[in-house]
Amino acid sequence: MFQRSARSSRGRAVVGLGALHEVFEKARGFPTSTLRAVAYEEGAIRFDFEQQPTWSFDGFESDGEPLMSQFHPADAARFVGAVRATLRQR
Repeated sequence: MFQRSARSSRGRAVVGLGALHEVFEKARGFPTSTLRAVAYEEGAIRFDFEQQPTWSFDGFESDGEPLMSQFHPADAARFVGAVRATLRQR
């Protein structure tokens, strides 16, 4: 279901949903306890936190472009949907 790697609209390899899925599924991974919402807006995945975690995806770049804006829109929509489903289960 989750893709390990993808090509951006510019044809370069980008981080796929599988890598992020693994981060969210691991105990050492990204905490969702303070995550209020997630959305795909203006070409990037955006997180809304009640309290900013000590570690986040902010500041991660590849080729000078923010990591969270390198997803194909369909992949981003699936990822956002999966995270929202996780948030509803809390």
